[in-house]
Amino acid sequence: MTKVHKRYVMEFSAAMAGYMIVLAGSIKLLGAHPETAWRYLLAVAPIFPAAAALVAFVRFFRGVVELEQRMHLEGLAFAFGASALATFAYGFLEGAGFPHLNWTFVWPVMAVFWGLGNLLARRRYR
Repeated sequence: MTKVHKRYVMEFSAAMAGYMIVLAGSIKLLGAHPETAWRYLLAVAPIFPAAAALVAFVRFFRGVVELEQRMHLEGLAFAFGASALATFAYGFLEGAGFPHLNWTFVWPVMAVFWGLGNLLARRRYR
């Protein structure tokens, strides 16, 4: 593992640990105090450590070699298109009676497609 990869794993892991802690605290506090004046800030509080994960990824992306950048870019392009198709399709299915899903499900769908896109890109450049 390169220095760039090690730094990314550390930064991303710390951001995700922070995200889980803040998310759990946010849910607990909102459940205990649903009418607090701070409810909107509490509701979006998990976004701050998630933003730190984004910063970690951008730093990682800028630090890797061009071939790896290209593979990640192809994975992200695939994820963007596939997520758009999947969410559009599900939106149409909701109109036909499927249960409504919360927007928080969009990111996990994108992450799965990103992983699949990265696998396809890595296989292509092997």
